[in-house]
Amino acid sequence: MPYWQDYFARSDAIYLKLVSGEIPVGAANRLLIESKGKFQQEVARGHAQAVAEDEARRQRAAEVLLATSAAMQPHTTNCFFVGNMLSCTGT
Repeated sequence: MPYWQDYFARSDAIYLKLVSGEIPVGAANRLLIESKGKFQQEVARGHAQAVAEDEARRQRAAEVLLATSAAMQPHTTNCFFVGNMLSCTGT
């Protein structure tokens, strides 16, 4: 929770400086981007185990997706005539 409080306090301070004319819009945008990056770093450091679990969950989901897509490979059917009969094979 302190991470969110710090993030919102920084955002509020930037907004107040922007509204009062102390900083231009471009500087406010840059500061907001930096503040969000700092927030993400703080959360990642403070919750390293949660981040690792989330990454493992994403990795498992990606592996399932790859396995599913491999099972859904298109099948090829080759057909040809042998005399008056049609012969087809599939792969």
